[in-house]
Order: sequence, then structure tokens, then C-alpha cells
Amino acid sequence: ALSCLFLIISSYGFISIFILSWNHKGLLSLSSSSSPDIIHWWGNGVDGNSGGGGGDGPPILTAHVSSSRFEFRNFTCSNHIFPANDYPDEDPYLPWIHDVIVQDDAIVFLAQNRRRCHTGDKDFKKRMEPQVALFQPVSVKEDGNKDGTSSPSYSLTTWSNAQENAKETRFFCSFHSGNGGKPINTTFSQFPFPYEKVNARKNKKFMLTEKGEVTFFWLSQLQFFCPLPPQLKESMNDDNDDNNQYFLDLVPIKTPARNVVINHATGRFPDRDTYGIGQKIPPLEESTRWSNIPLCLPNKKIEQKKKHRLVACTWTSSSYNRRGDAATILDTSSRLREWILFHLLVGFDHLYVYDNSQSDNDGLKPICNEFDSTKVTHVPWPHTSCSNNRPNHPDPGERSSQYAAEASCRVRYGPSTDWMASMDTDEYFVPMGNHNDWKSVLDGMDNEGVEILSFRSSRGRPREKFMM
Repeated sequence: ALSCLFLIISSYGFISIFILSWNHKGLLSLSSSSSPDIIHWWGNGVDGNSGGGGGDGPPILTAHVSSSRFEFRNFTCSNHIFPANDYPDEDPYLPWIHDVIVQDDAIVFLAQNRRRCHTGDKDFKKRMEPQVALFQPVSVKEDGNKDGTSSPSYSLTTWSNAQENAKETRFFCSFHSGNGGKPINTTFSQFPFPYEKVNARKNKKFMLTEKGEVTFFWLSQLQFFCPLPPQLKESMNDDNDDNNQYFLDLVPIKTPARNVVINHATGRFPDRDTYGIGQKIPPLEESTRWSNIPLCLPNKKIEQKKKHRLVACTWTSSSYNRRGDAATILDTSSRLREWILFHLLVGFDHLYVYDNSQSDNDGLKPICNEFDSTKVTHVPWPHTSCSNNRPNHPDPGERSSQYAAEASCRVRYGPSTDWMASMDTDEYFVPMGNHNDWKSVLDGMDNEGVEILSFRSSRGRPREKFMM
């Protein structure tokens, strides 16, 4: 179990604190296009389109939307920044992905609810309503290969009649290799927890109403994972094969967003009142999808022992505007240096800096490089936020980039630590009372079996012994 603690002293005054603990581990839309410019395996040169740079080039990350395709040639394992800023929103069923993380047995996706970008734009919210549907599972069964084609067909069904690995899913995960786009296998996406059930337990009948979806911040966080096929899992963990490169096509199952009440007895929603059971799902190669997502492999050997006792994550930028453009902050570099120094002094083992700088220069990397790489990690994170308007603005939006960065840090680096904190660079975790560092605090909590610490934030006098 990974526990996250939040004790925040802000230079701007009082702020809200939340604590969490994390354990690691309608009818179907049948509108689709069979236009020849939609290519299932981009690497195989269909219709004269190879994977880029000629027939021998690697497959290109591509968003297939209706009869259009959007190429992102810069997204590779050496430049693993998902093109969230260039998201094509012509089809609202395309997930707004911010990060893709390869784990031992699954590919984890971190996405955002694009609909929350313009919370005051009624037309935009209505058009992007299917983004809410991506949080809601559907039940799927395979119909077999009755037409003699190479790919099986699928249809919607009830939860009880669905195949075991597709009782609560939303995406097809089609894996293939880079050597000509050879198909490997298809799995069904899974949710880490049931978004609809959590919503219902918070006494909210619907995830979506006429006024909009329930605005818990976690509704902007869409996390799901694609289980690795057994044969791919074995190949990816083969220490003798460092040349394997694999790719994933992610295909959403298109259904309208549900606004029905959960059945508390079963914990499920009434399938038959929501969708036409038996509706055929369009072929994957004719569907809206992300194709050729490269699976950037982690280190072959993953240490079972956690490397760190306590780490922190922060999302910041070399410069930024306060909400409503009230002021421009330009001293982030000095703030970051001070923030890093303080938290290393009080017992943090490692700090992860998600750098939201938008310019072409190095952003905050020079500051991070002043410290040993075993203590500070710089993570380029240029994804722009939906909006920077004040909360009472007609169209305030949400800080999608920051929310996604916090989720990315938790999933990427959480398995390597016992405790994790998330904060801004004007916020400081200050050990209080007889404690001069956080290690002694955590030792005491572990002895008592405590996994979550809750604190009150307040203004405070500086600890002079930590001043330089």
C-alpha cells in the first residue's frame, strides 16, 4: 500500500488539504467510415502509407477520427510526451490521453475529461458529452468469426452474459508488433475502480444531468488499463531480446453517456434500459481510435524492494499567470530551488518536478540539474491547462494539466516509495513538535499501523535552523 500525506504551509495563506491512501497494485453508435484512408496497421504500408519515412520506418502515432487521421510523428519512446495539446476533438469518443505507462502486466492510461475544459460553454459541453461515457463500463461478448474474416465480431450484452474479461470494459486494446504491424492479440480495458459506483455512494444519482456531470474533480481523471496478452508479457520480459518494439491500438466502444440510477442491490446499472442488447460493435479497423501507441518499456529488472521512504511530486512552470491573469509570476526558478532544498533537509528522499513550462528553452531543467539525479527528477510536462479563468468566470474550466501530472506521478513513481506527497512550490511540509524530519514521524505512524495522516494547514513562523 502507498500512503499519501499532505501537510501544507502556504506563503499565500490558508489552503485546503486532502489526504489519500493508494494501493498499488441509448443505442450503440453504429456510424463509422470504411474510407480507405483509415488504416488499421499503419506500419504495413496499406494504400501506400508506411509508418513514416518510407516502408522501413516505425509506425506513427495516429488518431483516426471519422474519415480523417491525425499524425504525431514526434511521439516516440525517446520523446514520450503524449500530444495532449494537439488533441483532435472532432469525435468526442476519442480519449484525451496525457500519459501512457508500461507496467509488468498492463498498460496504464491517464486521460482527462475534455468536456470539463469549457464548463460554461453549453454547446461545447453538449458536443463533448460522450467524454462522460468513457467513465462508464459496458458489457461485451464475442460473436465468433462467422463471416470468415480474420477478425472476430463483438456485440453488447448484459453483465451476466458477457465474457469474463469484458464484463465492465470500455476500450478494445489491440496489440501489434513494429515489424510490419503483425497483430498479436486483443484485450479489453479495465477500470481501477468503478467510477459510477463511487458516484452513487456519494449520494449522486447520476453522473450526467441536464445541467452537466457531477463536478467531483476526479471526474476529470480518467484512468484505465489494458491487460498485457500472456505471450506479449513473456516477450517483453525477455532479457535476451532488447530489440522488440510493440504498439497498441486503443479503440473506444461508442455508446451514449448513461444517466440512469444504479441498482444498489447488484451495484450495476440496468443494461436493457440503457442500450440495445445485441447491438453489433463496428470492426476495430473502421472505428475512431488511437493507433500505434508505442509501448515504451521500463527497465527489464524491477526492484521488488522500495527505493524510497518518502517522496514528493510538484507541478510547476518557469512562469505563469495567476487566475484571471491578475499577475504574472516570474520567480519560479528561485522558488523551486528553495522548495527542493527545504524538503531534502527535512527528510524527503526524492522530488519529482513536473515542468509545465511552455517555451522552447529548458524550462526548469537547469534548476533540477543543480541537484543529484538520485534526489531530483525533472519530468517535461508541457500539457496546457484547459483554462486559467477565475472560479466565478462564465467559463472557468479546470486545471487539467496539473490533475494529470499528479496522477502520472502517483502511477509512475508510487510503486518505488512507502509514502508520497503532492504539493505546489509555495507549499512546505514542516515537521512539528519534537520532530526535525519526517522520517521519525513516519516511523511512529508505521508502528501504530497508520497509513493516512491528516493535518491542518496554517500560516507559520519559519524554522530558523533550516534557513540558509
